[in-house]
Amino acid sequence: EAKEGKFGFDCDNTIGGTSQPNDWVSDWPTFFRQYRIGHQVKLADDMQLELIWSKVCAETNGLETLFEGVTVKPSVLHGDLWSGNMGGCEGQPCIYDPATYYGHHEAEWGM
Repeated sequence: EAKEGKFGFDCDNTIGGTSQPNDWVSDWPTFFRQYRIGHQVKLADDMQLELIWSKVCAETNGLETLFEGVTVKPSVLHGDLWSGNMGGCEGQPCIYDPATYYGHHEAEWGM
């Protein structure tokens, strides 16, 4: 179970060679804004992308309005689920190379 109902994880991890911070946060929009999309925008080091991201955050109250009326309970996620991180072993499906964290219960399907 997620630490006190928060989003994040006890340690940071990576997606391939890219760092993925996982500080514990009490609400999904803040976690997603700071430690997922916002983190990737900073790593891109692209002024145009940073301006677009700033506009998105301003227009959505820091992404809060995108989740109005939505109850999000932290769920354990693989964090890097794609076709290169799944296979089979002895006829059974297998997923591997996780970047685990507690996040939105539907986040995996958006990857």
